[in-house]
Amino acid sequence: MKLLIFSILLISILAYITPTLSISPSMMGKNNFGEIWTSCGTDNDHFKISSVTIKPDPPVKNSAVTIVASGILDEDITGGEIHVVVKFGFITLFKKIENICDPSIPVGCPIKAGPYNRTVTTPVIPQQSPVGKYDGNIVVYDSNNQEVACVNVAFTLH
Repeated sequence: MKLLIFSILLISILAYITPTLSISPSMMGKNNFGEIWTSCGTDNDHFKISSVTIKPDPPVKNSAVTIVASGILDEDITGGEIHVVVKFGFITLFKKIENICDPSIPVGCPIKAGPYNRTVTTPVIPQQSPVGKYDGNIVVYDSNNQEVACVNVAFTLH
């Protein structure tokens, strides 16, 4: 389950495809299906998120989750870190720092500047996963420790 939630949050930043909603970095985003996410980034972030869509929304047990996102990267990314925190209620389920160029992360380095689009489908959410509200935060830093992007995600598993 930790891997699933990590994937959902990670791909919300790094998976991109056709824009479905335009927002500024300080706005709250609501995709076409009601999922709420918030950009916690600043105007100085190198990745400007234009949309994130999650299907099904909200995620449900015994179903894979497809994440579709898009945005513009203003510089090449040759390295850096992804900081991920996932909570179920007040309980921290997952806290990890990953190398952005790690082969297990479905992006690869270098990440070229420009429009960046991707769709990713996660594994099926196990039936035994607890129902309730999940919250997460992902912050991506480049190799110079400058913030690339920041996203807060909240969803309720039914």
